[in-house]
Amino acid sequence: MKTLSGIVLTMLALSLAACAGTPDTRTIEERMAERGYLIGPADQNIPRYRINSWSSVDDRYLTIRSGVNDYYLIELMQPCFGLESAFSIGIGTPTTRVDRFGSVLVRDIDGRVERCRIDNIFLLSRVQ
Repeated sequence: MKTLSGIVLTMLALSLAACAGTPDTRTIEERMAERGYLIGPADQNIPRYRINSWSSVDDRYLTIRSGVNDYYLIELMQPCFGLESAFSIGIGTPTTRVDRFGSVLVRDIDGRVERCRIDNIFLLSRVQ
């Protein structure tokens, strides 16, 4: 009986591991709709002093909450591999606004900082 339960547990663990490695094939629009957002106009900028919170979508996208009810989607130029597991991020920008000339700074486990260039910023609106 112990052998059968061991086999079942092993098969369950392997199937869960296979699921974890499956890439998400949904579009960013579908993933944001699942979170309750519609993607709006591009080429936005965010006052740096008004950023309240952030959340990673994957290693290429993150959402920013600015002010009370303003939400933005930041698209990075290339994958930022530490983004999904980061506890905090930094924003590097030459001005007082976050725009396409800025970067997202992510510190990895070793303490190195990965600079991930911003490709675009989209305004998000809540789905009613």
